[in-house]
Amino acid sequence: MMRSPLASASAIGLAVLLVGCGASGPPGVGDPPSAPTANDPRFVVQSRTWLMAGDGLTPGDRYEVTVTAPPGTGYVDAWIDRSRGVRLQSQGDGTFRASIPSAATGDHVALLAADGAGVGFASRTFHVSHALYVVVSADWDNSDNSDLYLANIDDLHVRHPRLVVSHFFGPWVLTDPKTSQARKDVNTKWIKRQRDQFGDEIGLHIHPWCNFVTTVTLGGKPLACRNAPAFASDTDDSGYTVVLASYTVDEQAALFSGAAQLMEKNGLGRPISFRAGGWTTDGGTMTALTRAGYTVESSAFPPDTIQKSWAGTLLASWNATHWDRITRTSQPYYPSTSDIQSPDPPPTVPVLEVPDNGSLVDYMTGPQMLEVLAANWTAGTSLAEPRVYQIGFHPPNFSKVLANRISVALAEADKGLYADDRGPLVMAPIGALTRVWPRSGP
Repeated sequence: MMRSPLASASAIGLAVLLVGCGASGPPGVGDPPSAPTANDPRFVVQSRTWLMAGDGLTPGDRYEVTVTAPPGTGYVDAWIDRSRGVRLQSQGDGTFRASIPSAATGDHVALLAADGAGVGFASRTFHVSHALYVVVSADWDNSDNSDLYLANIDDLHVRHPRLVVSHFFGPWVLTDPKTSQARKDVNTKWIKRQRDQFGDEIGLHIHPWCNFVTTVTLGGKPLACRNAPAFASDTDDSGYTVVLASYTVDEQAALFSGAAQLMEKNGLGRPISFRAGGWTTDGGTMTALTRAGYTVESSAFPPDTIQKSWAGTLLASWNATHWDRITRTSQPYYPSTSDIQSPDPPPTVPVLEVPDNGSLVDYMTGPQMLEVLAANWTAGTSLAEPRVYQIGFHPPNFSKVLANRISVALAEADKGLYADDRGPLVMAPIGALTRVWPRSGP
């Protein structure tokens, strides 16, 4: 969203929306006064410290200011960055208000004075910034999550009330014959409650478990489940650790469509976001996602984060090769049809890649996740463009140890939340990010 900057005293004009009614009163607003050495406590000033520049998901802000003044105050004026002054509108009850178009991104100062005084009664710094979107994702690897681990996720919501989780749901929760119907009901009812109570998103996660793959048809026949290539052994007859990208484009498209139909049938809604098991997405996967109507993919990640844990395995080498240019500061992009790690050269696929730049808590300590946050945003500063910080976890192993580890990062993020006027951080479901990064061009 383009904004008209209030950059200096030479700025030409200032459109002001005055709230309420009543006369602005003579004389006209003059030159800015001197800044006070300390704010006058007799005047109570209410205004935000952090404003949004605005995008397709988070609206832009005006500088809204309300002053409760001492009895006998005739009028109150404001200047932004010592530019042309604005008269606040008297509300007739000792308060004065104005809604001023926001300045350009960066740090700004509002100076306020009453009755034409040569020294202002208050000087307030505020920031205009684009959002740093905090995405917390959950990869549903197994067909059943214990009540204890689900309770740990509930507790995470309690500890971080603004938290929104993007669940990459595993359709094998619904198809595994080894899981009782009672446990299937527990898992599906729980995730629906997360969606309805907290605004969590339900996306799709696929490890090609055979109990799911064989429920999907292509050309009127059930898909055959592969047992190789597997992450850490020659074969895997369960299909769980098989590289998803080893399936053909047609097969993957059938898996994505079949999963969506299954999830809709069970009241989970149609997913629009996706992550491959083991992050094993390639260009064919992106084509298949496009065919199946998905709009967001999130398998790109810094592969060095798993090298120690998976040393000497196919999973480590596959990701080191396929995501070698993804780093802790990589940001969303629409992948080129010829290079999944870059938007160039065109044309691109119409699926937004949102890098998992903070990886998963299984592979990252609390301090390491804080380092990724700091690499994407310097605390207390404004952002000139929207950015993403993503971290995640697995519900099937979400112990107290891992919950406390990720909570370290979330506690730091809480200190910068826009909703609490502490910074430009916004908790967001991953599927909504296409509104921030809409696709343009071929």
